[in-house]
Amino acid sequence: MMKACLELSHGLEKLVRVTDDPYSMEEFTADEHIKLYTIVYDLCTAKGNCREMEEVMYDSFMETIEEYLSERVLPPLQRMQGDELAQQFVTKWFVYKDVYEKVSHIFYYLLRSFMTRKILDPAKVRTQLFYDGVFKEIHQQVVGAAISMVGSFFHVWSITTN
Repeated sequence: MMKACLELSHGLEKLVRVTDDPYSMEEFTADEHIKLYTIVYDLCTAKGNCREMEEVMYDSFMETIEEYLSERVLPPLQRMQGDELAQQFVTKWFVYKDVYEKVSHIFYYLLRSFMTRKILDPAKVRTQLFYDGVFKEIHQQVVGAAISMVGSFFHVWSITTN
């Protein structure tokens, strides 16, 4: 079991790395995807402590997403301001949605049963994680950047209409 968890961890790191970097030369193959899915499935359906293992696997899923947000999304955004921040915030949101979706596919068996039992909506979980992990930290800068962009737009608009 420990070997499987370690293999899952390394596979998830690679999946996140490849998905996060659109210019990566590294690939995440269908075979790797199937292997990770199978690990999650096997661990969740093992005889004995099935419910306990589901909790462990769900925690692993959440930890993967939270680490991605805190290590790969938030730090670059914290160093930005103005238009660049607003543009990158939107870009990071779309990349995050892709990362979340791909990691969710690995945990599909678990999420289908576990989230249903807990009455969790996957889309709300995805949005709440981004809100808690990123937006809460930099909301003042993002709002300021958006207001600045709107102000710039109206300034340009008033010049061109006069």
